Amino acid sequence: MPPSTRTSRPRTAVVATVALTLSLSALASGAYATGLQPPPFPPPGGIEVNEDGQPQGEGNVPVPEKPEVPELIEPELPDTPELPTLPEYPGHKEAESMFSGITDIVHGALDLGFGFFKPPSARNAPPPPPQQPLPATHWGTISDDDTSAQANAWTLRARGGNAHRDARLTEAHLPALPDAPAAVSGAAKPLELGKKYSFGSLHRLSTRTWMKDGSVHAESKLGRAELGVPYLKAPGGPVDTKRLPVLLDLRDAVTTAVAHADRAAEFRTEIKGGRAMSFGRELIAFDGPLKPNTSLRIPADKKLPPWGLVTFNEQITTDAQGHPTAGKDGRYAPEPGAGSGFANTAHITLLFPVALDMTVGHAAVLHRGTADAGKAGADGGDAQ
Repeated sequence: MPPSTRTSRPRTAVVATVALTLSLSALASGAYATGLQPPPFPPPGGIEVNEDGQPQGEGNVPVPEKPEVPELIEPELPDTPELPTLPEYPGHKEAESMFSGITDIVHGALDLGFGFFKPPSARNAPPPPPQQPLPATHWGTISDDDTSAQANAWTLRARGGNAHRDARLTEAHLPALPDAPAAVSGAAKPLELGKKYSFGSLHRLSTRTWMKDGSVHAESKLGRAELGVPYLKAPGGPVDTKRLPVLLDLRDAVTTAVAHADRAAEFRTEIKGGRAMSFGRELIAFDGPLKPNTSLRIPADKKLPPWGLVTFNEQITTDAQGHPTAGKDGRYAPEPGAGSGFANTAHITLLFPVALDMTVGHAAVLHRGTADAGKAGADGGDAQ
């Protein structure tokens, strides 16, 4: 027998032994050519099988299916009354000439010169009485029925202008009226006030009215209000703030009013901040609430006739019919014990460039209660 044949036989035996050992090991561990399989002998109790024939015993945890995500449906926004579009005014063109700055300087110098050469009696004379503006923006719509308590709220009301119209935005009323439900939520996107010419925009606005424990509540909310007179934006773009008679900016304002049957009405305005400007000059800038009825006369110089008034945190007491309370002279006088009234985040009254009355963040309440409900809260302190 050749040497090569004697050597190959032991090698063949070794290879066969190793192959047999690996096959037995694989058989004991349950490994097959088709992949990993469950042990050949079931554990005590057997193997549970689901509807698809898959084992559900120990070591086989089913993978949860992903939940179906429902289709996102955008909520429908309620309809809001459209405010009037402000027309273009001849004195407020967007295109400025190269001499516009020089013209302003000349006008300022002439005004200063004429004022200096006035007689002393004219310079020191008391200011003329203010012209009678548009009728004041009062309580709102009052239902002519036997309801003892009512509430009204809106985010913006504009009266006057060239069109002499009265437009109320997101108005709510209790009891509900055809054009004023108990609560209104405004558009999620900023709402432009006007089409071709926009005099401002409102952000995150809502109003609501409700009854609780015998008291009637009104609330008006504004995320932000940007208002300019006569308009902030024109077809050509934004207006230069130096040419705006009034610019108002408010942030995160909430105005509430509460009327009770047995004590005086309560008013409150919470606001994070804002500012008011006139022809580029800052009249006021604040971060936080202001005192009730903080008013700004335009112009501030009392030697000049007034043509505008801006009031923040306005609070007005009224009788049970929504008419402002009056003193002996017939003019408005606050009544500490009044059970009715209204509050405004801001109130703008202008005679220039157009006669305009605008209220922002309005909340009004009244409670007729008993016959002496108006005097019941006289000892309960002033309205806040």
